Amino acid sequence: MPTCLGEVDNEEAGQHWTPRDAVKLMASLMFLPVADKIESGTYLLYDCACGTGGMLTVAEETLQRIAGEHGKQVATHLYGQEINAETYAICKADLLLKGDGDAADNIVGGPTFSTLSNDQIRSRTFDFMLANPPYGKSWKSDLDRMSGDGGNKDVKDPRFVIEHDGDPEYSLITRSSDGQMLFLANMLSKMKHDTPLGSRIAEVHNGSSLFTGDAGQGESNIRRWVIENDWLEAIVALPLNMFYNTGRHSEKWFDHQLLAPTSSFASGSGRSSNGSATLLRPNRRNMAATSS
Repeated sequence: MPTCLGEVDNEEAGQHWTPRDAVKLMASLMFLPVADKIESGTYLLYDCACGTGGMLTVAEETLQRIAGEHGKQVATHLYGQEINAETYAICKADLLLKGDGDAADNIVGGPTFSTLSNDQIRSRTFDFMLANPPYGKSWKSDLDRMSGDGGNKDVKDPRFVIEHDGDPEYSLITRSSDGQMLFLANMLSKMKHDTPLGSRIAEVHNGSSLFTGDAGQGESNIRRWVIENDWLEAIVALPLNMFYNTGRHSEKWFDHQLLAPTSSFASGSGRSSNGSATLLRPNRRNMAATSS
């Protein structure tokens, strides 16, 4: 997975890099529970905050390996959007150097291409989606562009104002100080509902995504929407110091849309009710870890 930690300052570096242990765990937990349901065919993969493209690459490799182990042949198409110009350029260049020009064409980005306020992949739905979106970061500039400076009530984006439980304007709009849950809502809006496999999502959040927002506010409404639709499969707590430049706990949310969904809730340091602790063996400590 390409990284550029030496080329960015400490404040921004954590936005560009996800530890390889975390990415491999995300991919395994996204694909392995449905390994026997993956048929030969074409699958679309999406990362709404794709950075240098490492998550997409690992997900693609994992899907092809698991399909091959089950005697299936799959083709993959990668899609992503990234607001940072440098990491967007690296992602495009990496795919071009690998000879994957079609995938490079499906990566869009740059300073004016925020996923929240300028979704460039609006018409697509995807089979598998994963991301590590920015958390604890203001999205007020996006809110101003979406609302014309009118505030939350003037946002009409169908990704974030939906119909749910009889409410035709059920708002998923979160506080402007932290937009991480909106990236989850964006992915949920791109799920497939008309295929046997449906869609599966893995996304990294910090712990605040579990409790911020009062009843009726965007964060709480997103959690309610997910749970009442029986989309939540697992929440896996990750250890401290795993992510560069942060000592806070992070969580992985795993969401799915299946014709016959099976729900399981999991938490703890990499452990889940379906035995995910045995899926991987840990790599050597990454540069984010601090000595005790």
